[in-house]
Amino acid sequence: MNNEDNEDKGAWCKWGERAEMEFLNSIAPKYKLPVRMNPLKDKDKYATDFVNLNDTMDIDLKRRATPFFLSKNYGYEPTYVVLVNHKDYLRYRHKYPDWGKRPMVILFWVTWDKQTRYEVTVDAMDGVWSLRLTKLDEWIRHGLIKCHEYKQRKDDAGTNAKHSWMIDLRLCKELKEKE
Repeated sequence: MNNEDNEDKGAWCKWGERAEMEFLNSIAPKYKLPVRMNPLKDKDKYATDFVNLNDTMDIDLKRRATPFFLSKNYGYEPTYVVLVNHKDYLRYRHKYPDWGKRPMVILFWVTWDKQTRYEVTVDAMDGVWSLRLTKLDEWIRHGLIKCHEYKQRKDDAGTNAKHSWMIDLRLCKELKEKE
């Protein structure tokens, strides 16, 4: 998204909805992912984006087109870092508490060019990675990943996330395109 206003949640949500459809129509077939739109999405905008075809797994898509350059300040390599909002993590834990019977997976669809900003250079990235919610929960509960606080949102009464967890994609499962 070319929207430079990171605080415009409405614009980002619309961009995300378009990304969901693009993923279903173009990306999922390349990876032969057996997913479909979550039928609960019509009634609950906070439902996970997708379910698998036999409706036994919840799947949420995180479209990432911009590296998190500031992750270098936390000791990460920004080329490989994606973010998960803390409020999303809390919602997942609340809405999907029985992970053993019905797993929940986050898919990171990442595309960005090699670029330099803030005196930090990142390599190009293009692919899809998966992360089970149980693994994210383990990392957070054991202090294995770091959380970024958005200073500009600290006193914001709006609905934007105030904290995000930094995920190193090299610790996630990289999906491979199928022919």
